[in-house]
This record gives sequence, structure tokens and C-alpha cells, in this order.
Amino acid sequence: MKLMVTFVLAVSVSLPLHAKQEIVLIEIRGDSLATPIEISDPRIIIEFSVWNGPGVVSSDGEGRLNPPAYLDPDREEGRFIDWPRGIVGDKPVLSNRFDVTLYLGKSPNQRLYPFTYATDSVSNQGFIFLPLASTAVILHGVEDNWFYASEQWDELITPRITAAME
Repeated sequence: MKLMVTFVLAVSVSLPLHAKQEIVLIEIRGDSLATPIEISDPRIIIEFSVWNGPGVVSSDGEGRLNPPAYLDPDREEGRFIDWPRGIVGDKPVLSNRFDVTLYLGKSPNQRLYPFTYATDSVSNQGFIFLPLASTAVILHGVEDNWFYASEQWDELITPRITAAME
């Protein structure tokens, strides 16, 4: 595991700036949806980024590594996962699962970041499962676990899903 985290950090640090593509489309699919939801409105998709979790590092102007931003509860910009809350301990009772794909960049160099989004049938809290996906843009080193969805993700995505189910 330590070797994998080191590799992920090394790859993240070495990625050229142009490789850190921005999200251009959020696609949501699920059995309870008649058709997939496609969100391409820049005012919405600019709110999220895959470049803010474990395995992503930054440095100051003099090359010193900054503390991990994903652990700072006051630095929530771009989060769809509530990283400071960590991995979900007890798996919640989940209803309505959706396959979400974040599309980054334009074709032919478009890259994918897939995950599962689900809500707890009791609390309506959203949860995100990061798979061990070979198509993912970045591996955070914590895949194959459930995480709490960020409040921002739930507020922007849940109403769209609810509307599409009606």
C-alpha cells in the first residue's frame, strides 16, 4: 500500500499542467432514470474537480510541499467527496444507486473518472464509491471504499436526479 501511495504521489507531481484537464461533462446513469442525465453547464461543472483528493500534491513558489488540502475542512473548493470525513466505517443502507462519469477534456484526449453515487434511504446523505477503475484519470490510493459525498455535490446533483425520476 505504501508503494502504491508513493507511486500515485509521484505520478501526480509529475503530471504536466495540461494533463490536469477540467471536467467538461457529468453523466449520471441509473435504473431509476428513463434517460441518462448529462450536465455540461460550465456554471455547474466548474464547481467540481478530481484534482483535490489524496494523491494530489501542490507546492509553494519555492518548491516546498503544501500541507494536504484535502484534509483541511476549510478548503472545500471542487470537492464532490467530503475528504476530511474519511472512509465510511459502517456501510449505510443505500437506495438509488447511480453510475457517474466525469468527462475531462475534449476528444480525442478525453479522460474518464467513474464512480458510484448513492443515497442513504434514512438520512438522505449522499455517498460515493470509488472503484478500482483502470479508466480513472487519477488514482487516489483509497479506491474500493465508500466516502461521504460533499454537501455541495448533494445540493447540486440530488435535485436533478429527483427531477429525472419523476
